[in-house]
Amino acid sequence: STSFDSVKEADDSGYICGGTVKRSSISTRDVYIIKTDINGKEQWSRLIDNGADDFNGLVVLTGDGGYAVGATCMSLTGSIYRFTLIKLSSTGDIEWQKEYDAGNGDDVFLRSVVQTYDGGYSLCGIKTSISGKRQAFIIKTDRDGDMPLRQESAEK
Repeated sequence: STSFDSVKEADDSGYICGGTVKRSSISTRDVYIIKTDINGKEQWSRLIDNGADDFNGLVVLTGDGGYAVGATCMSLTGSIYRFTLIKLSSTGDIEWQKEYDAGNGDDVFLRSVVQTYDGGYSLCGIKTSISGKRQAFIIKTDRDGDMPLRQESAEK
């Protein structure tokens, strides 16, 4: 099954869509990106499979004509959910991919991604601690996805 979490109009008047696909009842979810022309005809698509559960593919247009995709992914090493940020070229080639966690074994679930005025990215979601406490969780990266700053809000 396939579901889309975001749709944006691309610079060429086509569309870029980000979502989630589950290929069988026993498989994990993967992030799915599709680029169409103005009439909805597929130009290219990418299945991003990190080997674990990946979902909520949120796509944004970037200042260089490419795309950035934020998602929630399960860590292969620690069985915790993290943010992932994937930078794509205008033709869908992966330029880089980064993962960000909350530390302390806490899960984070992505709700929003934007490109910031300085060319970096801001990812926002919910952090759930092992004890069940929930907080907003915000990450600000530079244009290469490196994270010089981490901010959190008060508990909910």
